Order: sequence, then structure tokens, then C-alpha cells
Amino acid sequence: HNLYTLRGAQVRDAENWWKALDEAITRYGDKTDVVIAQHQWPKWGNKEIISYLSNHRDAYKYLNDQSLRLMNKGYTMDEIAETIKLPEALSNDWALRGYYGGISHNVKAIYQRYLGWYDSNPANLSPLPPEESAKKYVEFMGGANAVMKKAKESYNKGDYRWAAEVMNKVVFADPNNTEAKNLQADILEQLGYQAENGTWRNEYLVGAYELRNGTPKVSGITSASPDTLKAMTPSMVLDYIGIHIMSEKADGKKITINWEEPNLKEKYLITLENNVLVYRKVNNFGSADLNITMSKELLLGITGNSTTLDKEVQAGNAKATGNSAKLSELVSILDTFTPDFNVVTP
Repeated sequence: HNLYTLRGAQVRDAENWWKALDEAITRYGDKTDVVIAQHQWPKWGNKEIISYLSNHRDAYKYLNDQSLRLMNKGYTMDEIAETIKLPEALSNDWALRGYYGGISHNVKAIYQRYLGWYDSNPANLSPLPPEESAKKYVEFMGGANAVMKKAKESYNKGDYRWAAEVMNKVVFADPNNTEAKNLQADILEQLGYQAENGTWRNEYLVGAYELRNGTPKVSGITSASPDTLKAMTPSMVLDYIGIHIMSEKADGKKITINWEEPNLKEKYLITLENNVLVYRKVNNFGSADLNITMSKELLLGITGNSTTLDKEVQAGNAKATGNSAKLSELVSILDTFTPDFNVVTP
């Protein structure tokens, strides 16, 4: 398993993981006939299962302890990831191979959990953003043609990791350089073919696809499914709306809304000021620009532009008093998200 997912999520705790596995062994080990785990084949037989769980327990504890040991000796995240290997007894267990979760991948997650992004080197405190940095790197290295010539030599030698690093600079310095993008695509493709880890392979190959064909056009993919939205609490709904605020469009705006969720019988004061949406659960309402009574699902529908306040009031699904234009004003400064953003190009 991964302690950190490439799709993005909070880092999981390796210490909790090994302890949970040990507890599973203690509680159920002597009476278990089959184990079915995510991303793994099932295991049958009590002896096999105990070995399987014990080895996974030991692997997570080994990665956690050795990462912390090297962190305390001043090693950086990338240095630790290059250093740590599982002991032979564990690495020879096929269920611990990096087919889904990788060793260096998880080591970096452990570092991130305890120390975060900063490696104590002040040169890394405030680096230039990728595009600006890339242009300066390429200029320092003698221009795109010079870099590409050397990168091709590295590619031909099979030094794909280094070639990918330098060609990334060329692509970000000049995203219209088709020759550079095709070379980088070839490099990423080779890294993908060599990856034992399936998720890494996917990342490399989708990067190669983007370089050759542009960002994949996908539709209908969203984490905000109806079931997810229905399960959200009112505070989650308001947090969800808040992260859609476009700061540049919220300058100088001030909006206050009293919202009652009739199904849950909860009341919230919602305020937009200083370019941020703040809310507070209250027992009683004070004065506000607008007073609304509607379900959380309906509020999400209005802020998501699938319906309007006026339409829902006329249909009898919502109640509103005050300046209804204030909700429309709020909706007008909300951003929209799509999953088809660039990854390996600016």
C-alpha cells in the first residue's frame, strides 16, 4: 500500500499502520483462514496469513524507523529515498514488492509527515516558479539545442531519470518546442516501461501522452458526486463553497446571509468579507442582507449554477426574504474546477 497516494491525500501514518497489523495478528491471527486486502491477491491458510501480515507489519515499521533515523542524521527526503532498501528477508516476499506501493515513495511520505516540504537548505526556501526557473536553467546550460543534444546522449545511455529532469526544464522554458516535448515523452515512456510500481507507470505514460497529444480531454469525472454531496454536513457544504471563491473577483464585496437548513434544523450566519467566506452556527439570527431557508442540497445546486434562488422559491422548495441579489452576487464570484489541467507542461 501507499502511505501517500499520487492522486493526492493526507499522508498516512506508518506507525499506526504497523501497530494495526500487529493488533490484527494478536486478535485474529490464530483463527483466520483467509485475508482479502486491497491491491493484493487473497491469502489462504493460517500459516501463510500470519507470515503475510507479519512481514507487512515489519516492512512498515522498518521504513518508519529507518526514515526517522536518517532524518535525525540530517539526510534529506531524496537522499533517504535513495538509501533505504528493505532487508533481504522482506524484499524477497513478492507481496512486499513495489507493484503498487513503492519503498522510496513511502519513505518520502514519512519524511513529509514529520518534517514537511522544507529540507533545511535555505536555497530551497523560496525557489523561482517552474517556468521562470526553467528559462534561466536552459539559458545557463547553453540554450535548448545544447541541452537536448546532451539529453539525447543520456537517453541513449539509458540514464532516463537524469534526462527527464533536464528535459523538463526545456519543456517548461518553451512549451511550444515540439522536438523537446517528443524527446521528453520518449524518456518518460522508457521510465514507465521500467517501473515496477503500477501507479508510477501510469504517471509516466500519462505524462508522455500529454507531451505528444496535449492534455487528455475527460468529461463526467468529479469527486462531487450526488452521493458525496448528500452526505456532507452543512459546515462541509459551506467549506466546499468557500474554496470556490475567486479572490480577484471578491475584492471589496461584503455579503451577509442567514441560512436555515430545515431538515436538520440548523442555522448559520454566512459572511463574505476580506475576500473570504466565513460561517458560524448560531441559535438565533440577527440582521443580514438575505435570509434563506433551504436544504443543503439545494444550496449546493444554486451555488453550482444548476438552478436559481428565484426558481426554487417559486417552486416552493425554498424561502427567502431580503436582497436575493446578494446570493447571485456570491454565485458570480465562484470558480469552477475541471480535472483536465496540465501536468508535465506549463
